[in-house]
Amino acid sequence: MMVTAAGDARPPEGALFGVDVEYDGRCARLALQGELDLATVGALADQLREVWSRDVQGIEIDLRDLTFIGSSGVAALLEANSRARDRGCALTLVRGTAAIHRIFELTGIESQFDFRPGSARRDAPSARGRLRIVS
Repeated sequence: MMVTAAGDARPPEGALFGVDVEYDGRCARLALQGELDLATVGALADQLREVWSRDVQGIEIDLRDLTFIGSSGVAALLEANSRARDRGCALTLVRGTAAIHRIFELTGIESQFDFRPGSARRDAPSARGRLRIVS
């Protein structure tokens, strides 16, 4: 796993997964890129542990730049959602592509999440206060 300053919104060539983390007061935004599966879910879990250590009130997880999500990625999101509810924290998922969202529909878990629509393309956020985790 490599940690670099935030830059391009896509993982570097050859990387399977990236996550940009931004904090705004007591809210955290995690923008996921690439493939979230058994091989890469640890990077997301590490970032979620860091988020929980900051006593956040809101978490947004942006799925728009995911190209694949496997069962372990879905499980990690379900766990984050459960933990958020237990803590009274709002967790919102920004809808990914139709193929990514279809996983939530097919597994019957779509109703367990608060989704918000996202534009087809993310605006390039400011690099201030962001970390980029790539594995």
